[in-house]
Amino acid sequence: MSQRTGITKFMGNVLDGAKDLADDVLDRARDLEHDLRNAVSRCVKPADDAPRPAAPVSSDAHLHAHGDAGSAGHAAAGAAAPTERTSA
Repeated sequence: MSQRTGITKFMGNVLDGAKDLADDVLDRARDLEHDLRNAVSRCVKPADDAPRPAAPVSSDAHLHAHGDAGSAGHAAAGAAAPTERTSA
């Protein structure tokens, strides 16, 4: 087996350097992808201790949804409205 000399040694060193560079680039790209996935997951996933906003519920929607008053409740509410009093 002959030892590399001259141009053969130079080309071998260039190819070895290119291989090392490609390996480093691929390793860094894999690390970058992993870090980006973690960052996006943290941004998208709600925190466990974050307060969750309650859905607003109007009293009319609540009454209709539960069948407590319906239209009779609205009539009763209208009848209970204060009226002007006249002095006798």
